[in-house]
Amino acid sequence: MTIEVIQKWSELIGQRDAWSDLLTRSSCNEPMLSPVWLDTWWQLFGEGRELRAVLVYEQGRLIGLAPLLMRRVRHRGVLPLRRIEFVATGEPEADEIYSEYLNIIAEKGRETRVAQQVVEALSAGKLGRWDEMVLNMMDGNARMTRALVTELRRARLLDAEVAHKPCPYIALPESWDAYLAMLSSSRRYYIKRSIRGLEKWAGKELRIERVTEPAELERGFAILSELHEQRWQSSGRSGVFASQRFTQFHRTVMPALLEAGQLELMWVSKGEQPLAAVYSIIWDDKLYFYQSGRRVDLPPKLRLGIAIHAYAIQHAIERGLRKYDFLAGDAPYKQRLALEKTPLVRVRASAPLSLPARLKALAVRGEDLARDLHSRYRSRRGPADAETADAAAPAED
Repeated sequence: MTIEVIQKWSELIGQRDAWSDLLTRSSCNEPMLSPVWLDTWWQLFGEGRELRAVLVYEQGRLIGLAPLLMRRVRHRGVLPLRRIEFVATGEPEADEIYSEYLNIIAEKGRETRVAQQVVEALSAGKLGRWDEMVLNMMDGNARMTRALVTELRRARLLDAEVAHKPCPYIALPESWDAYLAMLSSSRRYYIKRSIRGLEKWAGKELRIERVTEPAELERGFAILSELHEQRWQSSGRSGVFASQRFTQFHRTVMPALLEAGQLELMWVSKGEQPLAAVYSIIWDDKLYFYQSGRRVDLPPKLRLGIAIHAYAIQHAIERGLRKYDFLAGDAPYKQRLALEKTPLVRVRASAPLSLPARLKALAVRGEDLARDLHSRYRSRRGPADAETADAAAPAED
């Protein structure tokens, strides 16, 4: 096996065809590892970052691709660190694209060998001097994730594997009735009642629309973004489309997805008035629900979020898709509709001779100890009467 470390984005995207082919041969064929997703992200967020993509070859054939970058960060705004992370992570929170299921792409059956090559390159300094590696949004069950954790531990580089919020999902059966039969009676009743409530209220004016042609995309995007912002502004906050870079990202990605038959942008209306919208990605016979929005000035008993997802699930089943993935989060509507969960993890590693990494480890241990002592002190005093500082995110059901 041989490896190549690419530091220029133009060289990596020049491998687009081989990259796409490898993705289809991998066990982590995910939309957020595709050239269109990562290239769009790099064009918007690549400034100030240094590419460190690792390509692994076997007899001249690409069998592994680690889409990594290096950037300089400061722990708590003070301690400088050279951090290796995935492309499509680390953007400012206000602009965050939130890309799930990131990973090293490896041909099925070659995950361990690819992990070994990447870790050896890291240990040998082929990616340059580094202090820490933080790999976010990895599928905790994926073969590639398990192989990488094993090899990092073997090389004594692994710091921790930390859980993110999981991704609720439905393994889709052959029919809508079969899906309903998989639910508890209370959840089944709740979903049916949500659909009936919307259909009774909207009557014959109820419409379900989808973007199927490029000429329809601008209208669909406007409906989605306006309903999303309305939903969040009702709670006194801005939604994701308030970010110019977030908006530009999806204005770039959506046409490419639509052209490839991979965009699901749908909304329900009463007459000419849109009520709720969902934006999803169709990839490898799976649907990934990405974003949504809904009106808030409607009768409180209407459960638009549940109803529109129910319609989307029915449509996914009719299309023969095998999975409906809600992506990360534990919102109540996801819990009502989903049946299983995929764990997401963050994998952290440190360079063994890095002084900044050692100092950070000491600082983190001190912070953990302080939190533990504070928790023990509060538990002895009893529950606090003060209100919590964090506001809950708007419910979507």
